[in-house]
Amino acid sequence: MTLSAASKDSASLADFLRILRQRQALVWLILGVVLITTLIVTAFLPRWYLATTKIRVEKPESEMKLFSAQASGAYDPYFLQDQFKIMQSEKILYPVIARLGLGAKLATELGAPGVVLPPATAYRYLLAKMLRIESQRSSSLIEINVYSQAPALGADIANDIAVVYSEDRIALATSEQREGFAKLRQELVTQEASVSAQRDRVEKLRKDLNISGVDLNARYSDMEIETLRQMQNSMIVLSVDAIGRRTRWERFRSIAVEDRVGLVNSELIPDQNIQNLLQAYLIADQKLTQLKPRLGEAHPDLISAVDNRAKIKEQLDAQLRGYENSLEIAYKEADARVTELKRQLAQAKVDQILSARDRMRPFEEAAQKLDDETRLLTTLKLTLRQREIDFQVPKRTIEILNTAEPARFPTRPSWPLNIAFAALFGVVLAVGTAVLLEYFDTSFRDVADVETRLRLPVLGIIPFQSDPLDQADDTDPADTEPYRVLHTNLNLALPAGKPACFVVVSAGPGEGKSTTLHRLARLMAAGGERVILIDADL
Repeated sequence: MTLSAASKDSASLADFLRILRQRQALVWLILGVVLITTLIVTAFLPRWYLATTKIRVEKPESEMKLFSAQASGAYDPYFLQDQFKIMQSEKILYPVIARLGLGAKLATELGAPGVVLPPATAYRYLLAKMLRIESQRSSSLIEINVYSQAPALGADIANDIAVVYSEDRIALATSEQREGFAKLRQELVTQEASVSAQRDRVEKLRKDLNISGVDLNARYSDMEIETLRQMQNSMIVLSVDAIGRRTRWERFRSIAVEDRVGLVNSELIPDQNIQNLLQAYLIADQKLTQLKPRLGEAHPDLISAVDNRAKIKEQLDAQLRGYENSLEIAYKEADARVTELKRQLAQAKVDQILSARDRMRPFEEAAQKLDDETRLLTTLKLTLRQREIDFQVPKRTIEILNTAEPARFPTRPSWPLNIAFAALFGVVLAVGTAVLLEYFDTSFRDVADVETRLRLPVLGIIPFQSDPLDQADDTDPADTEPYRVLHTNLNLALPAGKPACFVVVSAGPGEGKSTTLHRLARLMAAGGERVILIDADL
């Protein structure tokens, strides 16, 4: 079996090489036509120049924390994919189109000078023909590749995309901090007004009670005074906590429902269930994106994927609504603590006033409250100043690594690549054409073809003669040798001494059957055999 398979493979390879040798002129002709056509087409194709800008992108901090330290977020595997889409979005490309006047420049490049393309048309052309965003795996580096028929224009577009994207990232990274600053400044103004009002009240009590030279920082051993101070300090802490919870709840409530999914991270929403649902939703969305191009809308797998994503989205929205309710409950709970502590503090103050220090206690309490309000105001000022200093420190989440320069040589069309593909295609086309012609060619070329297809032995081979009747010469041994071979093979194939009948036929007239039969009969008669010749098509 092994020898038989090897012989078949050798025969197939030999036949293939024979086909190439027999039809090498056709193979070279087709290959030459393909190469020449490719060279001509490549020579007339427009020249495209590539300009590349590299940037490094890092995920920004998720939020501005007013009363706690800030920390970096966890790695997000979908962050770079999101940045690809953002770079190719209208938010980035429309400002680039407006700043560079691409409507008129692209119209000139398309052969319509004097026409200004609408921004939507310029955006679609830029996205489809010119812009390519690429990134290496497991890297934060992104390459902005721009192809253009004008080298300087491609470099300008690549650089401007990097600049606009950088400005957008910086604005996004600092927007939440700016909101935090605004809220903190608002609280600072309110606290300054409270301190001013409390200072006026202290001065009024000082004047009404005729008090002067009192040490407001003196510590009494009275347990009631110490208790009041502790309650006052607790109320300050709870007030600050309530402010933070209220700020967090109000900011989360102001965010649109459809935008809350993008805020799910370990810093803003530490709920592990919500984070797990987000990961499941992203995986389901990615699976649905993969199935859509391959499956029809009625396919069960696609329907199941759509239903699964919708169910996960519904659960995620429900969890986010629950998280919003929990923020509201936490804020109201903190506010209730502050209210209750204020009530208890007010009651304690009433009891304190009714004690032996009725005259001094209102003034001391007012002075203590002024001191507390002043400390809170100082804390707010220090916090605001610290955040302002931190805000001024460069914290760039994007870095432009290089500036694109006009290319000196065109990138497309690529002569080596086109010639290589043309040579490969020409070889495949030429060899395929030769093999197909050989496959559909049913003519006999040699004795082996006749014996293989008819499965019969060949008795003799008669050479072709243009005019066999005029050139027939029975005295020439070379001329009569094919007929002698045929005569000998017939004698060997037939029983000796018995009569036989030979019928010579052909597919059409003029193929030599009459000449062959006539000369064979003469040769047999010359050998002493009795022959009757009947020619029905002489």
